[in-house]
Amino acid sequence: MPDRHSLLILLFSLLLPLTVAANPGIAARHMTQPTVVGSGQMQFLLWDIYRATLYAPQGRWQEQPPYALTLRYHREFQGADIATRSAQEIEQLGFKNKKKLIRWQQQMQALFPDVQPADTLTGVHTATGETIFYHNGQSLGQIDDPEFSRWFFSIWLNPATREPNLRQQLLGRADDPA
Repeated sequence: MPDRHSLLILLFSLLLPLTVAANPGIAARHMTQPTVVGSGQMQFLLWDIYRATLYAPQGRWQEQPPYALTLRYHREFQGADIATRSAQEIEQLGFKNKKKLIRWQQQMQALFPDVQPADTLTGVHTATGETIFYHNGQSLGQIDDPEFSRWFFSIWLNPATREPNLRQQLLGRADDPA
C-alpha cells in the first residue's frame, strides 16, 4: 500500500494539468474577473491534440472582446505548422483576401514557438481589438489587426467552425465527455 507522501504526489500530478489549463492569470491582465466560460478537448481520430479553455469577464462570453483562449497541448508541434493550420482554418471559414492571409500566416509563424506536451499557447482578444499571444505565460508578441483577431478566434468560436462540438463546450453549452 502506498504511503501518504506517495499518494499526495500522485494526487498533485493528476491535478496539475487541470490547474494549468484553468489558470486565469494571463486573462486577468486584460479583463476584469476572468472566469472560465467552457473547456473542451480537441481530438483527431484517437489522439488528443489539446485542451482548449475560454475565459471571459464573469464567465460570460460575447462576440465583443475581451476574452482569452488557452490551448494546452498534449502533443509536440512545430510553431510553423500551427501557423499554417491556423491560416488554413481561417480560409476554410470564408476569408478571401489571399495577400492578407499570407501576411497573417507570416506574422503567426514569427510568433508561434514549437510546443511540447503540457505547453500552453494563449491568445487574448483585447478590448481594443488586437491579439496578444503567450507561451507558457510568457509574452510572445501581438498582431494589431482587429480583422485578424475576429477571424483567428473564429477558428474555435464561429458557428461554421470545423469543430462544432468543441465550440459548444467552449461556450459552456455542452457536456465535455473528457
